[in-house]
Amino acid sequence: MKQRLGTVVVAILAALVTGCGTLELDVYPLFRTGPVDGEGSREWEALGPLLYGRTERLEGGKPRGEWGVRPLFSHATTEAGRFTTTEVLWPLGRFHRTPSSWSDWMVPIYWHWGNSEASRAGSSLMVFPFLFRRVGRPGDSLAVFPFYGDMKKVFGMDELTFVLFPFYARTRGSMGRSHHLLWPFFGWGGNTGDNSGDYRNAGEDAWWFRVFPLIARSVRVGHHDTHTYLWPLVSLTEDLLYTDRPRSGFMVWPLYGALSRDQASGWAALYPLFSRYEDTLRGEGTVNLPFPFYSAWWDPHGEGWRLWPLHGRSTSGPTRAGSYLRSSYYLWPLVWDREFGRSGSRHQAFHVAPVWLSHTWTNAQGAGSRLMVFPLLDVVDREDHTGKVALGCLFPLPVVNDAVHEHWGVFFSPYIRWSRPGGRLREQSILGLYRRFEAPGFSRWTVPLVYSSRRSRAGSLHQFLMGAVRLETEASGGTQLRILGIPVPLAAPAPDKPAPDKGVRP
Repeated sequence: MKQRLGTVVVAILAALVTGCGTLELDVYPLFRTGPVDGEGSREWEALGPLLYGRTERLEGGKPRGEWGVRPLFSHATTEAGRFTTTEVLWPLGRFHRTPSSWSDWMVPIYWHWGNSEASRAGSSLMVFPFLFRRVGRPGDSLAVFPFYGDMKKVFGMDELTFVLFPFYARTRGSMGRSHHLLWPFFGWGGNTGDNSGDYRNAGEDAWWFRVFPLIARSVRVGHHDTHTYLWPLVSLTEDLLYTDRPRSGFMVWPLYGALSRDQASGWAALYPLFSRYEDTLRGEGTVNLPFPFYSAWWDPHGEGWRLWPLHGRSTSGPTRAGSYLRSSYYLWPLVWDREFGRSGSRHQAFHVAPVWLSHTWTNAQGAGSRLMVFPLLDVVDREDHTGKVALGCLFPLPVVNDAVHEHWGVFFSPYIRWSRPGGRLREQSILGLYRRFEAPGFSRWTVPLVYSSRRSRAGSLHQFLMGAVRLETEASGGTQLRILGIPVPLAAPAPDKPAPDKGVRP
């Protein structure tokens, strides 16, 4: 019995290595390979879906290659290796290279990115939370936390320097230079306008100090003057002093506070439970009675209210840029109904969290729609024939779910179909047991070990039992059957008709 089985296996392998170069090999889960279009693109898999590789040549363009070990590792190249992307345990690790830039990360501890172009030269390195190093724009920086740091343009500041943080830190920003001891307890700083080369707002008088939480004051002449005592219990402030409608207010937290300005006033009690503010000049205001259960707001561009968590509605726009929003919810955060527009696009969405999401849109690229029924179904359809149909989704968030299907879908989704512009299509079942590819003038699908079919402009090929039986049809009409590599002609191609003799009357 074993000898007969061995004879059959040898015969089948012999059949696989004979014949034309378009042979598809499918001995899944060990190995399979074959074309995916009529332009020379191919894919292969081994050990089920674990090992894979693909090469694409789309519309005569430069080839794109990718190979990897799902779900541990993948490596993709384009334009003969000029652009590469390597991913490790997606989404934890990603390493991307172009001829002039790079971007690497290993979440949550390592980031390294930069550019070598003359006008944008520079790089940044971060090993969280211990090391930060930047060279080039917007300024050289180095930090070895918590021992020493000298950093430019970080955390909204022009400059940050620290030694044995939080023992000492120095900053430079809109309030000039500031010093901190045992941050956040002791601090002081300011800008008298004497050193125009050092300060962003040279010529403005600004100063502040803090003994936290006992007392603090911040003054920027012509802008604001703020006092706090036993923070956050007592505060007094005057701001917007550079306008023709300065504002002043106080708060004894959380009991009561008030603020006022020309044609505007507001108050708060047991903050943040009860508050009201109205500006009659600008036509805007807010009410909370009490927050967050009842709130209302209005301004010249829209209005809204909520009786949380039962129901809420809001409208805004359109603005000068054409943006607008109409939104309502029921039993927050379960049911949402939204219509909005921005940057020339229009959207309508209905969401029953976390089980249902329907979304339709129109933008510069055309129209599209999405339907998610978590955790059962995810369908995307776009006017440019780009889309997806997937059974099973791990996350109720569309952007996350797209990436999860691409990287992990073969292990959990019973069926996924991706479509791309130009009539291209790719289908797969769980663990890759079924594969199908479509492209202009080309189609191929396969069921491991049993059957595979390919059709192209050059003809068609049907294979049974790992290619032991092959039926080939050429575009010219010739048909040939191969059994264990032995050709059995079935039909010859139609002969070309001879040209008629012009010297003889028909």
